[in-house]
Amino acid sequence: MNIVASFAPFIIFSVLNGSVSLPLALGVSAVISAVLIIRSVMRGASLKILEVGSVVLFAGLAVYSGLFDAHVSLMAMKLCVNIGLLAIVLASIVIGTPFTVQYAKAQVPREHWNSPGFLRVNYVISAVWGLSFLLTALADLGEMYFASSTGALDTAVVIGSMIGAMKFTAWYPDWVQKQKMAAQG
Repeated sequence: MNIVASFAPFIIFSVLNGSVSLPLALGVSAVISAVLIIRSVMRGASLKILEVGSVVLFAGLAVYSGLFDAHVSLMAMKLCVNIGLLAIVLASIVIGTPFTVQYAKAQVPREHWNSPGFLRVNYVISAVWGLSFLLTALADLGEMYFASSTGALDTAVVIGSMIGAMKFTAWYPDWVQKQKMAAQG
């Protein structure tokens, strides 16, 4: 499964929020996360940090909003989701397994998996995704504290940072490879 498909629960949450209750939007996103994990396991793939983190994040927020704080604002919950996503990415980097490694292994021959270059590329790509989620969280904060905002800036930051991270993910490994080949002469 590619990395974009693993963001399906976050996309579903974005589509549903505001049109259904927050606990329902969060619950549906948790179920989608669980379905992605089940699908991966049934195909013999390993568990992915992003997918497991998504289940924990969405299920935890659904329980919290449903049981303890049904009046949490949509913006506050969007911020929690984006900070949670950032935390998943940062945790994967801190534990030494950037979340993108698990997706890259599906596209890169096994003999490269343990090379320092492979890991370095994935640290950089994961950090770029982390920056994207940080920008999104900051845009959410801006929208929360400047209520007169139309949300257009928040939306532009979200879309722009996600597209930027996707394009970087596609471009960077090829660029590194070309640099390596040029250095070898």
